[in-house]
Amino acid sequence: MFFRPYQQQEDHLYAQLRDDQKYSKAKDQIEYFWSIYAPYADNTFIIQAQKQNQFKQRWWELILAAGLIKSGTSVCKKTTPEGPDIMVDSNPTIFIEAIAPTRGSCMSKDQLPELEFRKNKPIVKDLPKRQFLLRLTSAFREKFKKYELYRKNGLIGCNDPYIIAISSCDLSDYGDLMDFPVSAAFSIVAGAGDLVLSENGNFVQYQPTISKSNLSSVEANSFLNLQYSGVSGFIYSFSNVLNCPNCPQKEFILIRNPNAQNKISDGIFKIETWDCNDLNNSWHKHK
Repeated sequence: MFFRPYQQQEDHLYAQLRDDQKYSKAKDQIEYFWSIYAPYADNTFIIQAQKQNQFKQRWWELILAAGLIKSGTSVCKKTTPEGPDIMVDSNPTIFIEAIAPTRGSCMSKDQLPELEFRKNKPIVKDLPKRQFLLRLTSAFREKFKKYELYRKNGLIGCNDPYIIAISSCDLSDYGDLMDFPVSAAFSIVAGAGDLVLSENGNFVQYQPTISKSNLSSVEANSFLNLQYSGVSGFIYSFSNVLNCPNCPQKEFILIRNPNAQNKISDGIFKIETWDCNDLNNSWHKHK
């Protein structure tokens, strides 16, 4: 069983799902995902998921692993909580580090605002896309630093592919609202900006940086920068806890880094996959 009896300082959403009958459908779905992932998770996974402010982080790891397994990807058993979250059984082993960024510090002008609702419908004036993308880029940089630490400590070898996997499930339900004109994933690793309407044809503007409120900027084209060649790919999902398909992999998107020093071979991941065309730097869906 995924859900444990009450513990002090437990996660609020975890408790709601466990105790409130109106969430029974989501609770049953999580138990279903856990039945798939349990043989591969480390022994502390459920304990960590129950802790305050940790549930969504672990939920993302859970549905990521379960979705990959359901799609036919071979996942290794994790025997220790140390190291990357998920290991894919291939030669060499592929390591995946998962993160679900939060809305950010309440002290920051770049904090992502709450999505307001009225009669079960969101109230949106101007979508805070800049703040949303800043939360994703911050998570990406955090997990890149984690990669460098794993390499330093010998937990990942120099020939091992490494994937950063980000979920927007803890970003106030903005999720798929931000997937215009293209998936938000392309806006943080490939510099995809706004849609430009032109008499010669519409196109997505290249935007290599995202501005912060203090007038500084952060990089938004990591896969076009050799500094990030240690990252082999990026997986993104906008699913949230209360609105997740039973086959979560259908909403995963994998972008393979064209400058990766360790490439991800075809056939390992059976999810939507995108590659860069070296001739004109355009992106295309892998067939």
